[in-house]
Amino acid sequence: MILLGTVTMIKIYQYSNQINLFVTQATDWITSFLSNWAHIAIIVFSITIPTYIINTIVERIKERKAKERAYRSRIYDLKEKVRETITNYYNNHDIKLEQFIESLKEVLKELRGYEELDEQRDRVEKELKEKKNQLIEWAHERSVLRINAEKEAKEKELWALEEKEQMIRNRLENNKNEILERLDADSNRVFQKNKLAEKEINALLGSEYNFVNEYSILEKRRIPVLIKPFGNHSFSHEFLVWDLKRLLDKTNGIKNIQEHLTRDADITFIFKNKTFALEVETGKLLSKHNQLKEKIDYMNKKYSKRWMFIVSHRKLATKYRKFGLTSARSRMSENLSKLLEIAHT
Repeated sequence: MILLGTVTMIKIYQYSNQINLFVTQATDWITSFLSNWAHIAIIVFSITIPTYIINTIVERIKERKAKERAYRSRIYDLKEKVRETITNYYNNHDIKLEQFIESLKEVLKELRGYEELDEQRDRVEKELKEKKNQLIEWAHERSVLRINAEKEAKEKELWALEEKEQMIRNRLENNKNEILERLDADSNRVFQKNKLAEKEINALLGSEYNFVNEYSILEKRRIPVLIKPFGNHSFSHEFLVWDLKRLLDKTNGIKNIQEHLTRDADITFIFKNKTFALEVETGKLLSKHNQLKEKIDYMNKKYSKRWMFIVSHRKLATKYRKFGLTSARSRMSENLSKLLEIAHT
């Protein structure tokens, strides 16, 4: 036993020496290796670089996955935004068409660059086009309504003005009729202007009377008058008949002065129980030979030599004088005396 123990101890001692030798050699090798900086750098580089590369790859993978998740989320959000924008407009009647169009424009800007959203983009573009056309139609309808409203308002205003004007016209017409009745306009076709008030002048002018300046046989000067000719009589013819009646009325011995609107003489009167006639001429009958002959024959037969032409212009006197006694208006007073002398014969 002692021998066995001794052998064992010897072996243990031998192994112990070997281990100590290995540790001593290893320690010397490590110490020698670490004392060399190149070896250290190699160790650090071999550890750090792979770690950096691995970490970089891992981070990039994480970033890519994060971007993909964000992109998918953005795609989903845009799809929802398209759906909500359109749905809200049709469900919420408080949203105006103009606001909806602006919302569609904003959504369309956000959809650009996403191929996955072509369907949504087409939907928004279609909706936008339809709503723009609808806005144009509404604008046109509003314009038509506004124009019609303005037209109706103007028509009402015009109707009110016309009604007011008609009332004024009726009042003026009533006043005019009263004035004309007072003036006995139905029986008088000539009025002297200086003997009329302004209202009377306006009333006559509104009843087809006209201003005329004519030479008066009685007053020996031109006077302003208002005349409304009968039928196709001229202003001069109408004035001369009126002025001759005034002259006759102021001539002693003349009575029963009458104006005729028939084929008879223009004026007839009685002087010393004999009927005389005056025919006013403005030159129209000179070109109507048959009518002129008939007129002269009629006058000669009915009044013999007790009638006379009174012409409106002195140049006509010589043309009518060959058919009978003729006078220009400027010498009517003198020639009237000659005509009346026939009553003594």
